[in-house]
Amino acid sequence: MVSLRGTPNTVRMFKDVFSIKRCSILLPAYFIVRVLASLIPAVSLWYSGQFLRLVESAMEARTTVDTTVLIHFAASHIICAVAMCFLRYS
Repeated sequence: MVSLRGTPNTVRMFKDVFSIKRCSILLPAYFIVRVLASLIPAVSLWYSGQFLRLVESAMEARTTVDTTVLIHFAASHIICAVAMCFLRYS
């Protein structure tokens, strides 16, 4: 059976939190930052996978790599790292 003894304290906590000035702005902003911070590593991993796929195809075909695509992957990886640092401290 589920214990509901802490429910009054939880309700009181939410009332106290929502009574703070500008809570209607700060709480959604906090959730947006947390969601973005959780998605950035996935995006960075996707770009790393695309980079590895590009290198693999270049090695198999013995062709040169398109430098614009390579710069795009590098810039995207750097942007993800900077965004993660920014979101960590926000």
